[in-house]
Amino acid sequence: MRRMLRYDLRWYEAHFTPADGHLPKPIRGEISPLYARLKAWQVKRIAKLLPNLRVILTLRHPIERAWSQALHVIGCPLIIAAL
Repeated sequence: MRRMLRYDLRWYEAHFTPADGHLPKPIRGEISPLYARLKAWQVKRIAKLLPNLRVILTLRHPIERAWSQALHVIGCPLIIAAL
């Protein structure tokens, strides 16, 4: 995401250009947990570039998220064997 903020809107929009040359669908997007950590100036820049932007922010319970990360890093079979 930091890379995205170095470029203009045309650079960003190029990532959503359809391969077949047709106009893009009105609903499109991306996912990044880094958006939750934007600074105020970054939010203002995005709002200026995309005034009709709608953002959906989903949050996870911190303990469930930490457990999920542990299963991912250590491996689910090892965790289950320890229980």
